[in-house]
Amino acid sequence: MAEVAFRPARQLSEYKGKGASASRESLKDLKKKSKTCFLRQELERNIALCSQKLLRAEKLISGLGGERSRWTQVSNKAQKFTGRYAIGKRSLE
Repeated sequence: MAEVAFRPARQLSEYKGKGASASRESLKDLKKKSKTCFLRQELERNIALCSQKLLRAEKLISGLGGERSRWTQVSNKAQKFTGRYAIGKRSLE
């Protein structure tokens, strides 16, 4: 008789246990999805940052290409001047 009286309480307890277990699983899933979402956002930020850095590097490299030709011209002029200076100095000696 006592067993019959406790049967609904036991069933309710089992039901609550199953619900709590399902809630824990749901919470675990949400945490996993949250972590995945956070990692994805971080990766997207890193992609944007790397894209900006790449554009800046390309601009710098293209700018330096012009500097190379300019410095080559300056170097050639300096070599000609140095050669003329050496010839002029020898003729004065």
